[in-house]
Amino acid sequence: MHINLTALIDYIFRYLQDSPPWQFVLLWLACLLTAVALRYGWGVTPPLNGLFYAVPYLGTLLLYSLVAREWKFWLSGGFWGLSVGILLVLYLNQFVSFSKIIGLETEPNTQYFWHKLGYNLQCACLYLLIPLLYGAWAGELKADNFYGCGVGKAKLSPYFLMLLGMLPLLVWASFQESFLLAYPRYRPAMAENYWKISAWWTVGSYEISYVLQFLSLEVFFRGFMVFALYRYVGSAGVLVMVSVYAFLHFWKPMPETLGSIAGGFLLGTFALYSRSVFGGMIVHVGIALLMEILAWWQLYSKGRL
Repeated sequence: MHINLTALIDYIFRYLQDSPPWQFVLLWLACLLTAVALRYGWGVTPPLNGLFYAVPYLGTLLLYSLVAREWKFWLSGGFWGLSVGILLVLYLNQFVSFSKIIGLETEPNTQYFWHKLGYNLQCACLYLLIPLLYGAWAGELKADNFYGCGVGKAKLSPYFLMLLGMLPLLVWASFQESFLLAYPRYRPAMAENYWKISAWWTVGSYEISYVLQFLSLEVFFRGFMVFALYRYVGSAGVLVMVSVYAFLHFWKPMPETLGSIAGGFLLGTFALYSRSVFGGMIVHVGIALLMEILAWWQLYSKGRL
C-alpha cells in the first residue's frame, strides 16, 4: 500500500515538473475561485445559455495562450473538432432532454421519474458517443488505451483508501440541510403509485443509471478531455477540464463545487500519468453512492421518508 500511495504522490510531482507556466496556474486559480465566490458569496448566477460552458473552456485556453504565448493550436482543425465535440456534449446534456423529445415525459404521474432516469442515461450515452466519434475521426479507435479506458499503470488499491478518507467529510456534510436539498437525487413521487410498484424498483433503476452516468463521466472528463487536449496544450489540459468540471457543479452546494476543483485536478493528474481512468471511477462512483446512502439514512433518521 505504501508503494502505491507513493506512486500517486509521484504523479503529482510529475505534474508539477511538467506544469504549464506558474503565472498561468496562479491566474487560472484566481479566476476560478473568483467565479466560485461570485456564485456563492454574492449570489451572482451566471446566465444558463449556450455559452455557459464555452466560457470556462475557451477562457482557460485563452488565458493559457496569453501567458504561455502559445497560439498555434488555435489554427488546428483537430483542435476545433475536439472543442466542438466537447461543447456539444455539455450543451445537449444541459439544454436538451431526449426523454422529452421521444415522449416519455408526457404522462404527469411518471414525468419526474422519466426525466431523472432519462437525464442519467442521456449523459452516459453522450459522454461515450462523442469520444468514440472523435476517436474514429482522429484515427484513435485502435489505440491500446482509448482515452484512459484501460488499467494502464494504475494501482487501484490507493483509490479505495482515498474513498475511505473521504467518509468522515461526507458524514459531516450529510448533516447539513443544504445536503438534503440536493440528495438523494431521486425520491419516490407519483410513478410508484401510478404503476403500482414498489419504490425499490424506481429507486434501484435510478441508482443504476446514476452509476452509469458517473462511469461515463470519468471517461469523458478525466479521459477524453485530458488525453485529447494534451496534444494541443500539454498538461494545461487538466486545468481546462477542471474549469469546465467546476462549472458543472455550480448548481450544487459550495463545498461540493470546491471539492470538484481539488478532486478534478487530482483525478485528472492521476489519469494522465497512470494512463487510466479506472481509479477515478472507483473514487467518483464510491463518493456518489455514499452520498446517496447517507442522504437516505438522514431522511430515515429524521422521519422524512
